[in-house]
Amino acid sequence: MPGTVIGPPRRLIPVWLTDVAVTLLVLGAAFAPVAGRFGEVSPLGPALEALPAVLLWLRRRYPVAVLAACTACFVGALFTAVITPLSVFALAVAMFACADHHGRRFTVAAYLAVLAVVVPATLVAAIGSGHPPLTIQIAVTIGFAAALGDSTRSRRDYIASITARAENAEATREIEAVRRVTEERLRIARDLHDVVAHQIAVISLNAGVASANLHGGPPAATDALATIRSAARRVLGDIGDLLAVLRADDDQPPVSRPGLHQLPELVESLSVSGLEVTVRRTGEIPPTLSPATDVVAYRVLQEALTNVLKHGSESRAHVLVAAGRDTLRLLVTNPVSDAGPAGRSGAGGYGLNGIRERAASVRGRVSAEERNGIFRLDVHLPVPAAVGEGNRCRTS
Repeated sequence: MPGTVIGPPRRLIPVWLTDVAVTLLVLGAAFAPVAGRFGEVSPLGPALEALPAVLLWLRRRYPVAVLAACTACFVGALFTAVITPLSVFALAVAMFACADHHGRRFTVAAYLAVLAVVVPATLVAAIGSGHPPLTIQIAVTIGFAAALGDSTRSRRDYIASITARAENAEATREIEAVRRVTEERLRIARDLHDVVAHQIAVISLNAGVASANLHGGPPAATDALATIRSAARRVLGDIGDLLAVLRADDDQPPVSRPGLHQLPELVESLSVSGLEVTVRRTGEIPPTLSPATDVVAYRVLQEALTNVLKHGSESRAHVLVAAGRDTLRLLVTNPVSDAGPAGRSGAGGYGLNGIRERAASVRGRVSAEERNGIFRLDVHLPVPAAVGEGNRCRTS
């Protein structure tokens, strides 16, 4: 499942319970009555056999030192206590801890070092005792403990590698998703440039050729060609800015963006196309107006006035930009006819839907209605309050 991270296996037996069990087994081997003797018995013998029960509590923090101490205790017990196959249990646990915390080469070296000390001591202690030495049993037991510890460590490392690969795969998947998004943005940028920009450039070029060859023609035709060339150049500029945004990395500075400061230029360009626009402003644009809201406000007015030019019954419109403390209101009104949906400002196409989507992207509200032959588009965009004003509101 996405987001699932594989972790180390859960312990079935608590660590403290394992330590208690090891301590009881070591003490049982040290003080249990056993028939037969292996070496001379002295009061020091049981103490040497019982001492590893305390040392083994430190085997996870100091595995090598505990292994050396248990080896010394076992060699001392060979000459001072009753030795049984269980007596090597403490040394085997210490060997397991050492193999569990160190690599395989170190484990083999430690095992050979322990045998180099224990085997001769076992043979010497068996001389004159009448009992066969336990050399093979001791070597096999310690070797099995070393192999078991190395296997445990290998399994833990394997699970850790699986966990690391799973986390790396999760991170790689996010990186791959970002890379695919970037490639898609570049593809859109190339398509936009190759298809739209090329065709608009062709339109601008042909409009220029027609204007140059139109000598003494009607003034309306000359003005129309000039408008076409101006609009084409403006659209090419907008496409260039959009292309730069799509190709830019996240750490690159943004290109120039549209905003309400370009409203006079928008009105002028539409007036050349024959639309008479009256703009009235109330209030000052607050400094807390976010760049996103500024862009949305400009695009909303651009779309609304374009719809008026295409669908309005008369070539005139009125724009109100009312800036309040917490709301930016955009009101566009224009006359409409009773010719049906086509006579309303964008009601028969996607213009009004696009305006609603843009306003919703910044949590704005849009209302559109026709009353007494006037179409009203009323847009309210939120403006965040300044930090100081917010603090005063909370403290008042």
